[in-house]
Amino acid sequence: MKKLVLIMAILTLAATYSIAEGFKIGAHGAYAAEGDIDDETIGYGGQIAAEVNSVLSLELSGTTWTEEREGKDLDLEVSTIALTVRIGGDIAENVHTYVGAGGNYNFFDEIAEEVDDSLGFHAAAGLELLLATHLELFAEFRYSFIDVDNDEGNFHFGDDDRFEFGLLRAGINLVL
Repeated sequence: MKKLVLIMAILTLAATYSIAEGFKIGAHGAYAAEGDIDDETIGYGGQIAAEVNSVLSLELSGTTWTEEREGKDLDLEVSTIALTVRIGGDIAENVHTYVGAGGNYNFFDEIAEEVDDSLGFHAAAGLELLLATHLELFAEFRYSFIDVDNDEGNFHFGDDDRFEFGLLRAGINLVL
């Protein structure tokens, strides 16, 4: 099932890129907090986006961060690959805002072997500031919900084995 979802996401992205009006590729830093995260932490990642038109875009991003779990000898390293459908518009010259939602596949590093990789979903809102013809800065807040299989019970993910967290991403894109 997980492979099927990943294949469908890649095919959707490929179809979108074939009709896209523009592309963006970039890198970001991330600040993970809120939800089930014990201690705030920082991470990093990258993204590629296709603009279908002036309102609709599709973004594929990857972000990695590590959380030190309080009272545990192991850290929890999370890598998230997310596919986001974004809808937005310009609020001023060179300023674009958007909201979005999508699915994500989450890898938990071998330092947390008892936690299986999991599917999840997220909601997002962001702002993009065009600095030059081919360069933009962006900031986005994304809140993710992940159902985890935690057979060993070494990590507490809340009462329902759902791992929730907020992710503030900020970075730079090359606009192609």
